[in-house]
Amino acid sequence: MFKGLHTKLVDGFTFTMPDTPVNQNAYPQLKNLPGGVGFPIARACTVLSLATGCVCDIAVGPYEGKETGESALLREILDAFDKNDIAIFDRYYCSYMMLALLITQEVHVCTRLHQLRKSDFRKGRRLGHNDYLVNWTRPQRPKWMSPEQYDQIPDTLELREIRFEANQLGHHEAFTVITTLAPLPR
Repeated sequence: MFKGLHTKLVDGFTFTMPDTPVNQNAYPQLKNLPGGVGFPIARACTVLSLATGCVCDIAVGPYEGKETGESALLREILDAFDKNDIAIFDRYYCSYMMLALLITQEVHVCTRLHQLRKSDFRKGRRLGHNDYLVNWTRPQRPKWMSPEQYDQIPDTLELREIRFEANQLGHHEAFTVITTLAPLPR
């Protein structure tokens, strides 16, 4: 628990399984392999409680194909989050729509900024050094989202953007975190 909020971690992974006809039918091996070579492979996304280490929910699907990515699997298990949970995930999941879906469920979010989304610390409202409130604008409706669901997504999201600098053993890295958590009172 963090300040009375249940923190849950999202992570995705792949796994192989025994090469049986049933498994091959449900989770085909990679298409670039010749028949009879390789094992059936599946993709999974899980929500874990950081308080207990227990798996709250898991979605499993084929490794390849339409809507089989980790984000699609996470959308299947968003009900694993309760009001005022904190969802922590890597930057792969950091999209406007994923954040909006969680925020509309009143779930807090903490994630690294996706590498394709650029931050500009000259914009937004400054809260402190490398700490800003920024507004993201809703993109066009993705193909996987129904028009009714899209209408429920807010036009803008106000998010906190924080830049951290890490130095470890001579290696320097700067990274940006996006969160809905408010700054602590001074």
